Amino acid sequence: MRLTPVKLGAAALAAGALGVSAASAVVGALPTSTPQSSVPVVGSESIGPIAPDPEGDLDWALRVYTSTSGASCVEVGRLSGGRFGQIDARNAFHVLPLDASGTCGDLTADPTILAVNVYPARRDREARTVVFGRAGPDVAGALVRRRDGSLQARPAIGAAGGFVLPLAGMIAASELPVTITLDDGRNRVYDLS
Repeated sequence: MRLTPVKLGAAALAAGALGVSAASAVVGALPTSTPQSSVPVVGSESIGPIAPDPEGDLDWALRVYTSTSGASCVEVGRLSGGRFGQIDARNAFHVLPLDASGTCGDLTADPTILAVNVYPARRDREARTVVFGRAGPDVAGALVRRRDGSLQARPAIGAAGGFVLPLAGMIAASELPVTITLDDGRNRVYDLS
């Protein structure tokens, strides 16, 4: 399994403005030999699944979309009044427009796109680590576990293949291997170290 560094671009600028650290790790990114785009096809986006925040704050949600080059893309955010966005350093919610800031991959080449974002603690908000991604049609389930054994969780995979798992605290991506189970029973372990 090849790990690919995150291309920050506009996503990093938006994340920095909102007090979000960049994705810690990404797996299943598009091959660099093929020109790809993360620019969304308008109308291809959907929101879901939704997961509760571990401390009772705004729910977490996944926005999935298809790019103009056919890539499958995911973006994690929060929901407020049915709107997809992010909470900034001042604890204010901001709607995130659909743009090219998603994490994209080719689900025909790899069964999943996987990313981890870390959101630092603020005055009145604890740190969060969010594991999210998009599974291809041949994926039956996902298991996120912490190396020290203190966590084993199975995020629900939504209708469009998206999954999101928010966790309390700052956890290094290298501490959260993810096991993807395929329809035929085989497992693939994504070790983000």
